Amino acid sequence: MWSRIAREVYEGRCAICGKPGQAAHHFFPKGAHSAVRFDVHNFLWLCYGCHIGKIHRQGNTEPARDALIRRIGLSKFVALKERAMTVCRRRKHEYDDTRRDLESMMDPEIIAALRNEGK
Repeated sequence: MWSRIAREVYEGRCAICGKPGQAAHHFFPKGAHSAVRFDVHNFLWLCYGCHIGKIHRQGNTEPARDALIRRIGLSKFVALKERAMTVCRRRKHEYDDTRRDLESMMDPEIIAALRNEGK
């Protein structure tokens, strides 16, 4: 569901280069930053070249950071970064709540709002 939202927000285009994208990417990695694992401010939709080539193989996260800041704005990025540094342990019912929240975000008006947050 989280990945589907990312694809819709970026209209299927890579957030970095604009080519057709294939994958959602957590800016703050989901394993190390569980507090923002499902946060809709913590994703980018990326093509293979930018996702695997630039970010994972070269370790070049600056273009992804810049693209994320363009979408959500600097103040939301700073808040996201602060939340990412907190510890989060989820219980089963919290995952169920998160799933319902993500399902509700598939509404076209919410997608449009997410798309234009930083503008």
